[in-house]
Order: sequence, then structure tokens, then C-alpha cells
Amino acid sequence: MRVRATAARIFDRLHAAYAGAGARRLTSAVLLATLVVSLLVIELAQRRWLPASLQAVVPTNHFVAVEWVVELLLLFEVIELIFGLAQSVAGALGKQLEVFSLILLRKSFEELKHFSEPIDLHDLASLASLTDTSLPLWNITADALGALVVFAGLVLFNRLQRHRPITTTDEELAQFIDGKKTIALLLLGLLAWLTTRELYQLVTTGDHFNLFAPLFTALIFSDIAIVFLSLRYNGDFRVVFRNFGFTVVTVFVRMAITAPPFARALMALGVVLYASALAYIYNASQPRPPEPSSGSMEKG
Repeated sequence: MRVRATAARIFDRLHAAYAGAGARRLTSAVLLATLVVSLLVIELAQRRWLPASLQAVVPTNHFVAVEWVVELLLLFEVIELIFGLAQSVAGALGKQLEVFSLILLRKSFEELKHFSEPIDLHDLASLASLTDTSLPLWNITADALGALVVFAGLVLFNRLQRHRPITTTDEELAQFIDGKKTIALLLLGLLAWLTTRELYQLVTTGDHFNLFAPLFTALIFSDIAIVFLSLRYNGDFRVVFRNFGFTVVTVFVRMAITAPPFARALMALGVVLYASALAYIYNASQPRPPEPSSGSMEKG
């Protein structure tokens, strides 16, 4: 109990610092500065004005700068996702779909590095032939449409939400929230470690920054932990099934991240259809309030 309360206090302080207006302004400034610095460094690499150690790892295509800054934006979005775990299970899944849609858009930007600067498609004979020029266009289209599908599905999913407490007393609710805050705090620590590891590998070896695949793997286990935690306060089959179903959504998102573009787009459609259907059926399964008696209607 003492460890959980301490973890909850630390979590609350971090959340208050991150959610403030000053933090949002700082986030915007960091993103803009990252874009400008990235473009400058890539320009220097293109002109071969960097030291040999950096010249070997810095790309020379300016479109990579967009990929980098979107990657950083996703990192901030993931932090918000982890903070949201303590509030609402369904709300956290909605935030997870937001991150997934941005990941798909980032995948589209990744394909731009396969084009020359400036982009020139005059040699493109036909999109039907999967050449070195047409294939990136198909990949961009698949990921962009997949992101649009997730965005549309997210609108539907959010409209289907009917937030109902799964606890019966305020004390149980506070305990449940503190438990989720403890899990989220552990995830924040894991995120910090994964980010440090990936940045080190990126700088030293030039390897691709691969943060979100292992992070979504960790989210699967955190979702399962929250399901088991919720069993302490509510064993209703409908609640258990919904929460485990949300974990299945996380599993499919994790697999889609590393799937080929066309398969990723189809999986994105399946993810939003499953999440929306799960929310709709869960709402429909809730018992209806009793009909007022004729006597009470006359008195009203």
C-alpha cells in the first residue's frame, strides 16, 4: 500500500509537470527546433562538410528530417498515452489508436527518402508496374489510407464510449487508480530506458530508431496487468471480456507496426472495426434501467 501510494504521488507530479501549458509550449519549440537542426545537419552532410564519423551515419535526403521530427512527436504522444492509462482503459485505447494513426503517417514519410530531390516523376511510366519509383508511391498510399481509416474509426470509437465505473465505492476507485498509476510509472521508466538505448544505437551505429515495436510489446503486458488488477474490484464477465478485447487490439497494433504496407493497411481496418464493435457490443450488453411504474409516473 505504501509503495503504491508513493508511486501514485510520483506519477501525479510528473503528470502535472507534463500537462501544463508551459510543457506544451516547450514541446512545440522542441519539435520546431528539431526540424530546423535536422535540415541543417542533413544539408551539411549533403555538402560533405561533416566530420568523417558523422558523414557515415547522417543521411543526405532532406525528407528524412520530416521522419525524425514525426518520430519525436510520436514519442510525446506515447508519453500522453502512458499518462492516460491511469484515467480510463477505453480512453487509453483511444489514445493508442491516435498513436497508431500517426505511426502510419510516419511510415508514409519514410518512403519519401526513396525519391530524389526535388521529387521528379516524369520517368514514371505506369503505377501498375512495381518499379523502384512506383513501389514507394503504392506504399505511401497504403499507409496514408490506413491512417485515414484509423482516424475515422477513432471518431466512431470515441462516440461509442459510455464511461462507467467498475468499482462500487470511492475507496475502491482510488485504489484502482493508484494501481494503474503504478503500472504507468513503470512504463514511463521503461520508455526512458528504451529511448536512451535506441538513441545510443542510432548515434553510434546509425541503426534505425526502433522504439515503438518494443514499447507496444510492453503495452500488451501492461494491459494484461490492468485486466488482472481490475478483477480485484469487478469480476463481471462483460468488463473482463472488454478489457481483454482491448488487449487484443494492442496485439494487432503491435503486429501491424512491423507488417508490410499493404498488410498494415488491412490490419488497420481490422483494428478499428474490432475496437468499435467491441465498444458497441459492450454498451449494448449493459442492463437497462428499470422502467418507472405507472404509480410513480402519476406522482411525477
